[in-house]
Amino acid sequence: MKSNGIKIVLVIVSILIIMIIISAVISAIVYKNKEYKIKFLGIGYKEKMIFQNEYDASNVENIEIVAQSSNIKFVEGDSNKVKVTVYGLEGERIKETFEGKKLKIQKQNHTIYLLGIFFWSRQEMIIELPKENYHKIQAKTTSGKIEVVDIEQTDLELETSSGNITCSRAKNVNLKSTSGNIYCGDVKSANLKSTSGSIKVGNVEENANIKSTSGGIMAGKLAKATIETTSGKIEAQGIEEGETKSTSGTIKIVKANSITAKTTSGSIRFETIDGFCNLSSKSGSIKIGSIKISENSSIQATSGNVKIEEATNMYIDTQTTSGSIKVNENNRKAEVELRIRTTSGSVSVKRTSLN
Repeated sequence: MKSNGIKIVLVIVSILIIMIIISAVISAIVYKNKEYKIKFLGIGYKEKMIFQNEYDASNVENIEIVAQSSNIKFVEGDSNKVKVTVYGLEGERIKETFEGKKLKIQKQNHTIYLLGIFFWSRQEMIIELPKENYHKIQAKTTSGKIEVVDIEQTDLELETSSGNITCSRAKNVNLKSTSGNIYCGDVKSANLKSTSGSIKVGNVEENANIKSTSGGIMAGKLAKATIETTSGKIEAQGIEEGETKSTSGTIKIVKANSITAKTTSGSIRFETIDGFCNLSSKSGSIKIGSIKISENSSIQATSGNVKIEEATNMYIDTQTTSGSIKVNENNRKAEVELRIRTTSGSVSVKRTSLN
């Protein structure tokens, strides 16, 4: 028995040695003629400040940060200098350049560990900014989160391959995460995209273009919006003018003035519509609290019910292939028409009024 145990240990050790040799050969081929250091073993937690520098704020209007496998954080500093602090591993390199009044900092990892045993390190870039109005902040990391804290009145362009993006109030924002959530406060305009992750944004004064392939979308009050998700629900406090689309998920809007909403599989809910609507659901119900339109509008449900609590000053033209229709006191003299069609589902308008 003891002999068998020794043999098993020797086999495991031999496999590890072979794996290390293979890793070394592959690394030597891949990183040949490149400025990389190959180290044999990494053990435990490492934290090291590898770079720190300050810059005169009067010389900095735009900032661009590029990193590999590192978190990036922008915060308000307590001096009149732009301060950059970088934590990482020995062998990582920092490149700083100025292009006019644009400060660019690049962090590159040039160390390869062949074997890591419970090995991790602090990978973070902290940029402290005076309370000034910067024209634009750009940041990109391949694997890590990006945070912008208490930096307002600035354009943001942030991108991460794997990690969350968080920012408070800003001007115009362009945020993209391949795999991660996006959280954003009140902004002037927004272009938000997440391939796999949810998106949450506050109020947007102007244009909002929001898209998630797999994940829900939540928003405050939007002036002009295009919202789309392949798999996930859409929720918003208000949309003045816009279009929402969900392949698989519900659409729930508190108030809309001019809205087009489509879902392939999921229900549509509005508390108030005041202006125009074009609503469509292939598989799911449509429910509206109160509706008042100023131009002809339409509602269509292929498989699902349509229910309206109150409709004001409109003629409601209804038709269903299979289902009941109930409209209370339809106004045939109204100047605008709401066209409702269902293939398999009932139509119900509980109250109608002339005012």
